[in-house]
Amino acid sequence: MKHKKLIAIILGLIIGLEPASYVFASNSSVKDSMKESSIVIQSQDSRSNKNTFIKPALTLNRKALTVYLKNPITLKATTKPTSKIKWKSSNKKIAVVSTNGKITGKKTGTVTITASANGLKKTCKVKIKKPTLSINSNSINVIDGYNYQFNAKTKPAKTSSKIIWSTSNKKIASISSKGIITGNKPGTATITAKFCGIKKTCKVNVEKNIFKLNKTSKTLLAGDTFTLNMPGTSLDVDYKISQSSEGHVVILDQKNNSCSVTALNAGTATITATTYPIRNGKKVTCTSSCTLKILASGISPQQSSCAVGSSKQFTLINGEKLGTAIEDIKWTSSNSDVVTIDSTSGIATAKKTGTANITAVVTYANNTSTQFTGVIKVSSPSLSSYKYTLALHSSYKLKLTGTNNFSDIKLSSSSPDVATISSDGMITTYKAGTTTITAIVDEKKLDFLLTVSNPYLKTNYKALTKGKTFTIKLNGKNKLSKVKFSSDNKSVATVSKSGVVKAKNYGNANIIITVDGKELKYFVSVVSKTALNATKKAKSIIDSSIYSQTYRMKQGYYDCSSLVFRAYNKNTVLLGESFEWAPNAAKQAKYLENHGKVLSYKWINNTHLLPGDLIFYGNKNNGRYKGIYHVAMYYGNKLCVEKPLRTYTYNKRNIVMIARPIK
Repeated sequence: MKHKKLIAIILGLIIGLEPASYVFASNSSVKDSMKESSIVIQSQDSRSNKNTFIKPALTLNRKALTVYLKNPITLKATTKPTSKIKWKSSNKKIAVVSTNGKITGKKTGTVTITASANGLKKTCKVKIKKPTLSINSNSINVIDGYNYQFNAKTKPAKTSSKIIWSTSNKKIASISSKGIITGNKPGTATITAKFCGIKKTCKVNVEKNIFKLNKTSKTLLAGDTFTLNMPGTSLDVDYKISQSSEGHVVILDQKNNSCSVTALNAGTATITATTYPIRNGKKVTCTSSCTLKILASGISPQQSSCAVGSSKQFTLINGEKLGTAIEDIKWTSSNSDVVTIDSTSGIATAKKTGTANITAVVTYANNTSTQFTGVIKVSSPSLSSYKYTLALHSSYKLKLTGTNNFSDIKLSSSSPDVATISSDGMITTYKAGTTTITAIVDEKKLDFLLTVSNPYLKTNYKALTKGKTFTIKLNGKNKLSKVKFSSDNKSVATVSKSGVVKAKNYGNANIIITVDGKELKYFVSVVSKTALNATKKAKSIIDSSIYSQTYRMKQGYYDCSSLVFRAYNKNTVLLGESFEWAPNAAKQAKYLENHGKVLSYKWINNTHLLPGDLIFYGNKNNGRYKGIYHVAMYYGNKLCVEKPLRTYTYNKRNIVMIARPIK
């Protein structure tokens, strides 16, 4: 009662009256005027003799709530008149509630939180759940120097708890507090996300940034032309120019991943190349820039490369002075061990790898002189191999070494109908034959003889019994072809260097054949002699007989279950019933199940099947076991013994059992 009086006094003060007294009706007139459970606030104001009646109220902002462990939530309650609220949990082992309504989960489950005030009670049903954390990938590729944004989801989504990101190697990949990863250098690192005691990891492969221009800077004279490209990719590249004033540089013949650039006037310009490789299912915007400095006069070329043993002509462009003539030009090299140059003709000869400055000293008729300089680098280009055999419809990257950042590379094919080569050195084949790929690098010619083969298999499947061998016949290769055989399941089948396959144990194996850059697969099944003979006999029956349920057991006729029964030579031990009459498909399935022969009760990948396995189809309301209406024998190589042979995936939704009568 005391707390009710206190409430009444406080309310009286709030509304500006004299201290009021809390009254429970003591006479019949007051009682009759009060509503049930009302609170009376009696005024002490001498000018008023009225009582205020307030109906008590208690409300909660939620009737039901989900609270995650380590993520408390506060229930909000309001009372009328204002009163102290008492909170209670129905199970403190699952959740506790504080004096201000904060609910903290202890373990998963469901509790009822009760709020009491003014003689009233309100409840909230609370489910306590474990928090969750998910990230959109467990393995990603990031290009060196570029970013990737993780998409992380948590439950609860709105919480004061944060995802804590970390990396196993900051030198390779760093990550921000917002989950943005940056590739710092090629390599692998593990990114870890932690949330409320949950940990998720993602393997990050930072790959080398191949999306760079062949030149990042270039000094040239007005009128000079050179080619920009991204040698690391065959993707299309978009080139845009930013220049200090109009007309400095124009882009000519932009095609695929390269463009020809011609300098028009003295000044500076920047060319930016953009391409869009796909990584982790999304486009990545990769850019690379080349800064150009264009001179009105000087030595041409300004920056060049020459292969060891090759020569390059240097000339003077716009070296004249107004009002006087050029009397003499003398050419010199700053390093004659690397490059020598004829003092009068300006023809330079490369001696060994290195760098030298070429200087033209110009003497004028008025006895004045001016020096112009350029830079030459000496390269030693070579190919990793000079002949190669490549399979039809395959690609190969020409491996060129010994170049430098000034190197000029021109690539061509003598027979583009056989194979072409792009500016980045990628060879693509179109038909069997031979072609010569020519690379002219810094005035040096390198020839690469390419033979295009057409390897293929006439058959790519064989079923055999343990201990048997056979040789894979590969067609379309030539004397230069490089062939490698391997098995992905050596416990089932092995293969020699010459392609001899030996069956070891029951099961399936892929024989992988790598020939001239192309991969072929030969699928091998190792089965029992009984099962192998059953598939052969079943195929023979359907090829020579007529389908009929009426005459299913007569010579020249079959249905699905009698076909299976006869193929297994009416073996009642394997399939049940009597020798004279084949059990129907449902009975065969039940018999095999009772004898522990079931592989699966639904569709499974064909790599788990062997020839002779039985596939039962059901889901029809026919009163039979599992509603089975059909049985098919697995033939091998993704086919079932039907007329004609049908793929195993046909009608796979109706597969209710797969069994193996015998290995």
